[in-house]
Amino acid sequence: MDSWMNIVVGTSPISLAKAIFLKSEDKEVSILDKRSEVGGCWQISSYKEMHFDLGCHFLVPFENEEENTKLIQILKLLDISAELCAPSALFERKIEEISDYTKDHIYIKVLGGYSNIVRTLHQQIKNLKIPILIDNIKSITVDQNNVSLFGNEKQYKARNVFIPSYCDVQKIKVIDKTFNLECDYQDSQHLVILANGSWKKNHYDYYFLEESEKFTFDKLTTHTYEGNHLFNIRIGREHKLKSDRELLQLAKKFMANLGYEINNIIFSSRHIYEFPFRSEAYVRDIQKKLNSASNGKLKMIYTRNFTKALLEAYS
Repeated sequence: MDSWMNIVVGTSPISLAKAIFLKSEDKEVSILDKRSEVGGCWQISSYKEMHFDLGCHFLVPFENEEENTKLIQILKLLDISAELCAPSALFERKIEEISDYTKDHIYIKVLGGYSNIVRTLHQQIKNLKIPILIDNIKSITVDQNNVSLFGNEKQYKARNVFIPSYCDVQKIKVIDKTFNLECDYQDSQHLVILANGSWKKNHYDYYFLEESEKFTFDKLTTHTYEGNHLFNIRIGREHKLKSDRELLQLAKKFMANLGYEINNIIFSSRHIYEFPFRSEAYVRDIQKKLNSASNGKLKMIYTRNFTKALLEAYS
């Protein structure tokens, strides 16, 4: 059995940041994750020297300027350079994340792109010599003194444990109470295409579109690399069962509709990742219950919204 003072479960940006914050307070900490690749739901990919965020993330700031100032300061503490600015984006549908931010479409721009958040935090974890242990945690038990995590490989014990709200642990026993957590799985599918060609009309870095017969895809980010263009296209819900070949043909038409003239496709790949989803109301409720029942030894880290979650993780 491995014993630690603090264990953080997961390697999403918020879990990595939480481990860094704990270490900065001179607290012993380790990280447990089921995958060897860091990032959690924030999966990143690369082509040669270019790294990009597969999730097509779009970070929205707060309306409160004081919170925005604090957010940028926290990112700076984590060696992440960021600023608030107007995005190059086309909005043709309501975005849940910005439904309460209608004043304008300001977003958080990160130097090096959003993939740099994961890469920078991972490098800090290495520099601080915080160990990342690979195991899939199946259940958690809390007694009067410790928290025990039961994985496929072994059992782990800690005084304090932090689990992300998207973790796929479903059974937690806290002294005389048992929590069977909701765990509805969703998948996100993306088609990544590197093409040689040119834009024939005004274009954007982000596209948020209504899924329709015209558009098989509902979200897109574009990147330029050595004169070529990389398209990260999210596949709409109604089209996830289509074959790779069919999707590529539809993507070519989609790109043409946006005004991109293709000379040739250098490569294309389809990415599918599954993650457990819990609603915000459910997460907030279970956060309180776990914290109260365990006397603060087991905490659920809010991870649904990056900006909000980062402030909470730092506090």
